[in-house]
Amino acid sequence: MTLGPDPSVGNELGIGLDELIAGRYQLLSIVGRGGMGSVYRVRDRELDELVALKVLHAGLVGSPEMLDRFRQEVKLARRVTHTNVARTYDIGEHRGIRFLTMELVEGESLATMVERDGALPLEAALGIAAQMCAGMIAAHEAGVIHRDLKPENVSIASDGRVVLMDFGIARAALAGDTDGAMLGTPAYMAPEQVNGAGPIDARTDIYSFGAVLYEMITGVVAWPGSSPFHVARARLLAPPPDPLSLRPELEPAVRSLILGCLARIPEQRFPDARAVLRALGELMAPTSTPALQTIDPTPPHVRSQEPARATPTAGHGYQSKTGVDGFREDIAQQRVLMGERCPPYTRILDILDDQLVKETSVERHFARVWQKRTFDGPYERTLLALAALRHDALAEGPTHPLYDAIAADEPRASAVTEAALLAALAPDRLGFWITLRSRRIQTNETSRALIWLWPAALAGCDDRRRPLVIADIGASAGLNLTAESLPLSWTRNGGGTVTRATRMDLRARVGFEPRPLDALRKEDQSWLHACIWPGDVERTKRLQAAIAAFQVVVPAPELRPKRALSVPGELESLSMRAGPRGLVLAYQSLVRDYIGGTERDAYEAAMLDWLRRGAKGERAWVTLELADSSVSSFNCGIDVHVATGGEPAYVRLGLTNYHPAAVDVAPGAEEQLADLLRA
Repeated sequence: MTLGPDPSVGNELGIGLDELIAGRYQLLSIVGRGGMGSVYRVRDRELDELVALKVLHAGLVGSPEMLDRFRQEVKLARRVTHTNVARTYDIGEHRGIRFLTMELVEGESLATMVERDGALPLEAALGIAAQMCAGMIAAHEAGVIHRDLKPENVSIASDGRVVLMDFGIARAALAGDTDGAMLGTPAYMAPEQVNGAGPIDARTDIYSFGAVLYEMITGVVAWPGSSPFHVARARLLAPPPDPLSLRPELEPAVRSLILGCLARIPEQRFPDARAVLRALGELMAPTSTPALQTIDPTPPHVRSQEPARATPTAGHGYQSKTGVDGFREDIAQQRVLMGERCPPYTRILDILDDQLVKETSVERHFARVWQKRTFDGPYERTLLALAALRHDALAEGPTHPLYDAIAADEPRASAVTEAALLAALAPDRLGFWITLRSRRIQTNETSRALIWLWPAALAGCDDRRRPLVIADIGASAGLNLTAESLPLSWTRNGGGTVTRATRMDLRARVGFEPRPLDALRKEDQSWLHACIWPGDVERTKRLQAAIAAFQVVVPAPELRPKRALSVPGELESLSMRAGPRGLVLAYQSLVRDYIGGTERDAYEAAMLDWLRRGAKGERAWVTLELADSSVSSFNCGIDVHVATGGEPAYVRLGLTNYHPAAVDVAPGAEEQLADLLRA
C-alpha cells in the first residue's frame, strides 16, 4: 500500500501535492485507467480513510442532463450494501473536474488474474462465481442492473473477497454515449443489448456473468473476433460456445450451468442470480478449497453441519461510517430491510436521502448532531430520525407538518412531501432536534424474546423443572424480560410452532444497557410508541401488553446502566442466584454492531471466558445478530454458545427476522442444543 503521495499523480491532474481535492481528498497513487476515467487511491482527510476516487471523462458529465443522470445512478447504486459489491459513496467536483468516490478494494482485477494465470482451477472459478452471484443478488433486489459485467469490473481483494465494481454507474456512463454505439462491452454483451430488442433486466447481467465464468474456466473469451462489431454480432448468429471443447474433463453440470447463463433467449436463461447460486452450490464439493471457504454461499444453518465449536458471532460485513456519510449508508441499508412495509417512512427516507445528496441545510443540521453521536449499526441513525419525527408529531398534534403521514390513526403516505419534511426538520423544531440528541432507538416489544424462551425450553426450564436466571444485554426497556407471561408464538419452516418454556422458576431478570428506558415512566412509554412504524396496529397492541406485563411480572425486572464490557463480571455474581442445576441464560439482540470494535472484541472474549468457568449446561450465551443485510427476510442468525466444563460449544439454531414471526430452523440443531444444555 502506498504510504505517501506519488508526485507524478498530482502533476497528471494539475493538482499540487499539498492541495486537497474538494478540500478533503489527498491523492496518493493511481490505481488504473478505464473507459469512464482514471481511478486514484486517495486519503479522505476528514474520516482518515483510504477510498478510491474516479475522475470522470468530461464527455460523461459534459451537460447538465448527463450530470443529472449520473447523480440519479449514483443515488440508486448507493442503495446496494453488500460485501461483494463495491460501495459508491458520492459524486463531487473540484475546479471543473467531476469525480466519484468509492470503496477502495486492495487487490487485483479478475482480468489481470486470468491474463496472468489462464484457465483457473475449477474450484477457484466456482468460488469466485458464487461471490459474484451474491453481489448480483443484492444489487438486483435493490433494483440495480449492472449492464457491463466483465473481468475488468470484478476485483479480487487481498483477503480473497470478490467485489463487483461500478454497479449502476456503468449504466450512466454507457447511456451518455451519443454516438449510437451499442451499450456494453462487446465480448460480454447479452443479445438483447446487441440488437436492442427485449428488456434489459437481471437476465442481462446473468448472460454477462456466464461469459465471465466461461473465460475463468477456459482461459479464453467466449466470443472472440477481429472487431467489436463482429464480436457482438456473433452471438446473434451462432449458439454459445461449448466449454467442453477446451476443458473436456468438466462435469456435464458445469457445462449446463454455463450454457444456462449464455442462452440466446432471455427466457431460456436462469431466471435470476439466486437460481444461479443454487446451481453453483450443488456443484461445490463438501470439502472446499480456501477459495470456496471464502464465500461459502449456502445459508449459514445449512453449512453449520459440523461439530459444535466456540466462536464469537460473525459480523455481516457492514462497514460503518460516522457523520452524514454514515447516515446515508444507514438509509440505503434500512430501505433494503424495510422493503415496502411502511410507505410513509419509505417516502421520508427517499426525500431525506435526496436532501443529504444536495447538501442542503438539512445536511448541515444532521452533520452537527452526528459529529457528536456515532453509531456502528445499520439501523440506529435512520430509525432514530424516523422515531424522533413521529415523537414530535405525536406530541404536537394535527398542526405538525407530517401529522397526517406518520401520527394520525390512518397514516397517509401521500401526505409526505418535500415541503412538509423540510418544515418538520426546520431548525426551530426544537422538539425533534432535542429528541435526536438525547434519545436512543428502542423497538422491543417482546418479539425478540424468542432468543431466550426457545433455548430455555430446550434446556428443560419449563414447568418449573429447572431454576433460571435471564440477563438481557442491551435490554433498553427490558420488555424481553417479561415475555413468558404473554401469548407469543413463532412458526417454523417445517410446519408447526417453536416450543417455548412456560411456568418457569425464574430467580432473576436483569437487563444491562448504558442508557436504559424504563417502561413504567410515561415519558418513556410515549417514546416506545413513537418507535413503532405508523399504522402497525399489531405491534402497538404487543407493546401495550408488554408494558402491562412489565408492571406485574415476578420477580420484578432489574435494569442496570452498564456498558457491554462490564456485563461478564456482573453475570458471574448472577450465576450464584440460579442455584444447583440452575441455568444462567444471557442473551442479546442486535447488539454486536453497536459496540465499538476494541470494546466488542474484549466483551466477546470475556463472555467466552465466563462460559469456560461454568459447568456443562449451566451457562449459555444466545445472540440474535444480523447475518445478511442484503435481504429483508431470514436475515438474522440465532447463535448459542454453551458451557461444557471446558471450551464452550457453539450451535446455530437457525435464521429469523429483526422482529421474528417465523424461524428457519437448522436441521438437527434443537437436538444438539438440548443435549449440550442437559445439566
